[in-house]
Amino acid sequence: MVTLVTEPQYQRLCAVIGREDLASDPRFADFAKRSDFADELMSQMRDAFLTQTTEKWLARLQAADIISERILSPVDWLRDKHVDATKGSVCMETPGVGLVYSARTPGTVGLSEDVLCPAPAIGQDSIGVLSDFGYSRDAIDAFIVQGAVHAAPIKS
Repeated sequence: MVTLVTEPQYQRLCAVIGREDLASDPRFADFAKRSDFADELMSQMRDAFLTQTTEKWLARLQAADIISERILSPVDWLRDKHVDATKGSVCMETPGVGLVYSARTPGTVGLSEDVLCPAPAIGQDSIGVLSDFGYSRDAIDAFIVQGAVHAAPIKS
């Protein structure tokens, strides 16, 4: 993954991948123009990046002060030392599914996401939501009978 924030970073990227011609190409002269021709530019960048390993590219890109990092699989991301150290993931037990991991929202204050509730089961909140919108219980029951609304069984 490569992120460019400034025009000089684009110039350095082109030099690092040995494609200075892309830096001088009028179609790619600035962020707006590169956006207009993104498919073509990305194709050429992709071809260049396929010539070396991720490790070699990361070393070259980071040495040129270009924001870059390996893209991790979800499993590798969860095992990442930085994610663990910064408590970057939230894990919760979800009924019918088991443990579900998700990324903590960057920049949130504190660990408020630790108290998140699991996603509701299908139909778990149907009656409450429709009631909040002013439907009578008789109307809601009719929707359920017609199959227009699914309602989870009420636990007693």
